[in-house]
Amino acid sequence: MANTHNIFEPLRMASQDVVSYDRSIVSTTDLDNGYIVVETVPATNVYGSNELDTYTATAPVDVTTENILVVDSGDVARIDGSFRIDVADPRYNYVPANVTARARQLHVGDEFNASAGCFAVAPTVGQFVGAANGSNQWAASVAAVSSITAKCACKVIGTKTFSIGRQNVTGYRLKVVKA
Repeated sequence: MANTHNIFEPLRMASQDVVSYDRSIVSTTDLDNGYIVVETVPATNVYGSNELDTYTATAPVDVTTENILVVDSGDVARIDGSFRIDVADPRYNYVPANVTARARQLHVGDEFNASAGCFAVAPTVGQFVGAANGSNQWAASVAAVSSITAKCACKVIGTKTFSIGRQNVTGYRLKVVKA
């Protein structure tokens, strides 16, 4: 496993204060922190029955109606997809396929930082990004939020430099303006 994964940093989010805005999710693909997903059907366990409060997560299919969640696996990395260890570099953190993780429901006014890998194209500060069908990344930025048909959109309010040891990783600060 390499330190090539995305960084997500919640700042002011409703999900930090209201636990019901946190979701337990499982995906059939690896998910990076800061990726966007939607919850679909209840997840099933090895016995074929539904897991309590755990949902299958996928990339958005219809961003005009779906509630967008952002993946936040926390500060613990996994080695070979199973062994959990503490590391100083958050780029080791990701959610392996078929492993339960946390996703945060987005609300208007939420603010968070996300590294550049969370975006299909590097966004422009002062513009807006929205969810895109079939992608776990935010779509390219646009000048007017009114041109975003997605139910969820964020304003890019600044750049963020994540300092990790002697390296700097580019990121962006976002504020949810549609949810």
